[in-house]
Order: sequence, then C-alpha cells, then structure tokens
Amino acid sequence: MENSINNNLKWDRHLFHLIAGSFTPLVGFVFSWNLAIFIASFSFLILISFEILRFKYESVNLIVINFLSLLLKDGEKRKITAATYLAFISVVILLIFRSQPVIGGLALFYISIGDPVAAIVGIKFGKTVLFRGSGTLKTPQNGKTIEGSIAFVSVTLLIAYLIWSKGAYENFTAAAIGAITAAVVEFLPIPLDDNIRVPLISSIVMYFLWNISF
Repeated sequence: MENSINNNLKWDRHLFHLIAGSFTPLVGFVFSWNLAIFIASFSFLILISFEILRFKYESVNLIVINFLSLLLKDGEKRKITAATYLAFISVVILLIFRSQPVIGGLALFYISIGDPVAAIVGIKFGKTVLFRGSGTLKTPQNGKTIEGSIAFVSVTLLIAYLIWSKGAYENFTAAAIGAITAAVVEFLPIPLDDNIRVPLISSIVMYFLWNISF
C-alpha cells in the first residue's frame, strides 16, 4: 500500500513544479519584475517550441516520454504539459498586472507551491474525496480531497503572510482572500487546467480588492 502511495505521489514531478513555478515570482520579488517577465517569456518560447517539435515528430516525443516520464502525467504524453501552461500564464499575468506586479507574483506562488502541497497531502492523508474523475491526481482515486485543499489554503496563506511581513506589500487581507480563492478554484472541477485558472482567477480577485482598505 505504501509503495502504491509513493508511486502516485510522483515526488520528482511535484518538486519540479514547485521549484520551476516559484522561480519567476521569486526573481520578481528579490530582483526585478522586468527580469521576471523576461525569464517567463523566454521559458514559454522554449517550452512551446519544444511542444511543437515533439508533436510534429513522434521520435522526439518518444525521447521526451522516456527521459521525462517521472515529470509527466499520462495525459501529457500526447498533450501540452502543465509546465508550458504555467509558463504561459506567468507571462500573461505579469504583463496584465505589470503596474501591480505583486498581485501576479503572489498568484504564481499560490499555484506553484499550493498545488503540489495539496497533491501530496491529498494522496497521503486525504480521506474526504470529492469530484472523482476530475482529471487531477490529488488521490489514488483521481479525485480532490478536503484535506488537500486545507493544505493548499494553509500554505498559501503562510506564503502571503511571510511576503507581507517582509514589507513587500500592505494589503494582507486582499492577498489572503486571493489565497483562499486559489484554493477554492483549484478544488472545484472546472475543465480549464489548474495552472491557468488558479492564478488567473485569484489574481483578478486580488486586483479588485487590492486598493480597498479593510
């Protein structure tokens, strides 16, 4: 049973998602948002070019599947990968909210850290399974769990607090509501890929709340 759970966890995939997804917003918060936009744009161009190449040439796709099998979901072997979706939405969000880049940065942290944490907790400790067959891998039964979502919102609220405590922004309430929104959107069985809908919707919610005094 334990081996089955560990196989479902796909530690390499979750660790890659966390590190790769967090890199762009981390660069923005620490160095420059213009540099973060450049990195996100460059990453997306590389990834989408690679996707086109592997879909056009089956031999290339077979090499990708063999070498990156630990990082790919079964459905991604013949479809666009989550990494490409995340790179795309990173560019879109950072450009849309260029005047308030913290909003985009928080939203990207929420998906890149919250999602793998929710998956790990859901698989190892999830008991209350909802939305079976939603297309995710939050439990061995391929469904979403309350426990995973609680983990998601807990870690994203922590992220929002830690960044707020460093003086990066002032409106913690808006960021906290954005974190809760991200968890709810990730939990619901919405057809659009998590890596697109979670940061997009949470950033929009934060944008409308950002300049409101609570």
